[in-house]
Amino acid sequence: MNIDQWVMDATRGDKVVYYTGFMAEDIVTNQEAKQLCKKINEYCKLKLITVTQRALQKGHFKSVYEYIAFKLWE
Repeated sequence: MNIDQWVMDATRGDKVVYYTGFMAEDIVTNQEAKQLCKKINEYCKLKLITVTQRALQKGHFKSVYEYIAFKLWE
């Protein structure tokens, strides 16, 4: 999934699951997750999207989340 393309094509209110995992930990070892996190933060600063997360699996050692972006503007 290309987050840049989605932000350009999405309309207000659209949502997309842009990552599944445990991003806080994954960005340390996964360069793709780190780059995605940077892009998501840039789009949030520009107020083009807002984000949330939903727990899929809560674990004692590691949880799994869906990270969801919502388009704010056309």
